[in-house]
Amino acid sequence: MVNTIKFRSLDKQDYQEILNVCLVSAKYDQVDSESILRSVIGSMDDLIKVISSIKEKDNNILVVENEGDIVGFSYIKWWTENDGIWLYLHLHYLLPEWRKDGVFGQMFEWAENRIRKIAINHDIKGKGMFGSNAISTEVEKTKLLFDTGYKQVFSRVEMVFTDFNNLQDKNLPADYILKPVNSKHFRVMLKVLEKAYLTREHTAIYTEEDYEEFVNNPNNDLSLWYVVWHQNEIIGYVLSEIRNGAGVITEVVIDEKHRRRGLARILTIKNLLNLQKRGVKKVYLDTNGEDVSGARSMYEKIGFKKTITDYRYRKQM
Repeated sequence: MVNTIKFRSLDKQDYQEILNVCLVSAKYDQVDSESILRSVIGSMDDLIKVISSIKEKDNNILVVENEGDIVGFSYIKWWTENDGIWLYLHLHYLLPEWRKDGVFGQMFEWAENRIRKIAINHDIKGKGMFGSNAISTEVEKTKLLFDTGYKQVFSRVEMVFTDFNNLQDKNLPADYILKPVNSKHFRVMLKVLEKAYLTREHTAIYTEEDYEEFVNNPNNDLSLWYVVWHQNEIIGYVLSEIRNGAGVITEVVIDEKHRRRGLARILTIKNLLNLQKRGVKKVYLDTNGEDVSGARSMYEKIGFKKTITDYRYRKQM
């Protein structure tokens, strides 16, 4: 590593410089800073949300500095998944001019060493995994992941919709109705989501923190939510919000017993038409790249187009 490089913890005054690192990195890697993929930090709001979600910030955030200037940024998060896997995610952002000096590798090494210390206090039962992400255009990061023993296990694709002229609204099948919801329905809605993903591979177990994040999302706009009921029970929904003038579909879920009836497609189209009435010109979402549930195919039939692919890598601890 270059002798002038210094690793340190986060200071309050670092935010703007860190954001600059993320924006310059995204531009170099041909990633739209408006991307909704979670590994893309494209605004101060994104950065604040990421940092606020990290436990033990002094130990689990790394700032990379060269002669007083911030040139890189890393962080670590972890969760347990439905199959008992403990996934320790480490993500890294580094200015392009420093990527050939071994700094990326040192950042990875810092993260893996730190994760090993974290995992000592967890009952991982041999199911600990290192995890990281790389968008298809992040060449240096992808190479480093393969070189250090990581394997691609799945992907998320970002999709965008702009073709509002060809949308046709449809009615729900008989016995299904749309009804408004309020905060008293939020826990039931999260239970529907949890049940739908219960057997899905690579899915985190939902926690009270997830519920609090759901409830306290400042972008929540219930007038953009389409919640379908059957016999007085919530059985699915499509949720969206507006960020910086663009629509974002944040969740599409239908209870397994009520699938194959066209509900997800109908609700998604209704949501798009509502966003159009609000002046939205483009709508984003992200979904499983391998089309495990058929969701990607459905979105493509509606008119969504793929923009970028975010690959998820893992390595046994």
